[in-house]
Amino acid sequence: MSLGVLLALAISTSAVAQGRAPAARPGWPQSLTLAVLPYQAVPHLHDVWTPVAEYLTREMGIPVKITTARLYEEYVRQVLASRPELAYFNPPHYLAARRDGGYEAFVSPGDKAMGRIVVLAASPIRALADLRGRKISLLPPSAFAARIQPEAFLRDHGLVAGRDYTLVEVPTTDASLNGVVAGKVDAAGTGMRPSDALPGSIKSRLRILAETPPQPDVLLGLRGDLAQGLKEALARTLLALGESPEGRAVLAPIGWKKLIRARDADDDVTGAFARKLGLAY
Repeated sequence: MSLGVLLALAISTSAVAQGRAPAARPGWPQSLTLAVLPYQAVPHLHDVWTPVAEYLTREMGIPVKITTARLYEEYVRQVLASRPELAYFNPPHYLAARRDGGYEAFVSPGDKAMGRIVVLAASPIRALADLRGRKISLLPPSAFAARIQPEAFLRDHGLVAGRDYTLVEVPTTDASLNGVVAGKVDAAGTGMRPSDALPGSIKSRLRILAETPPQPDVLLGLRGDLAQGLKEALARTLLALGESPEGRAVLAPIGWKKLIRARDADDDVTGAFARKLGLAY
């Protein structure tokens, strides 16, 4: 199953013609691919990442294609197989891609990831202890803010999956939160950003029960073997997004306000956190 089986947004060369004309540049590819973690439903990914692809196409003078994977747990394996120039990673996924594929930390929103436990606004659940014996939906094991963080947080508060609550694994944040609204589960683990971006009609029906301590958040990784000139041009182009109202409008649907250079040292913190939990990252 190829990366992008559900989503392949090829930004046409006509977009290049409207922006900067492509030039022969040593070591530069004819097109760029940005892989996006399938953290939410594909229509949502299409809506929030298309402006980024269009911006890069226009400013870099190279067609940009966005791809994703069918399943969360397939993402890193498919990134390593298809070798996109840029890839959107959560911290554990990035650690694996750095170790096995030579990807480098490139840019990030500079935020910290916080997991949340959410319940229905009208739910009688008022404390973590009230989750004992309940059903809690979480994403697959490599999801950071919507699985690793909340599961560890619950464990630190004496609640172990399979012993104290039933863990219901779901593929996306949308499925997790919709399960709470539909009454299929009693609570859901989710990341801070996806829950903040919920439509008001859904957000008003949910309540944040608890938040986890913050950890380094998502980043864009870059293939380490790219030409240095291309790396520098991509960095200038992406960092510029936070410097104008137009650029910030491109980032806003993702929930970002700016981009800064990412450092591997940030993700060494995540590596230590993962090792503490006995995770193979």
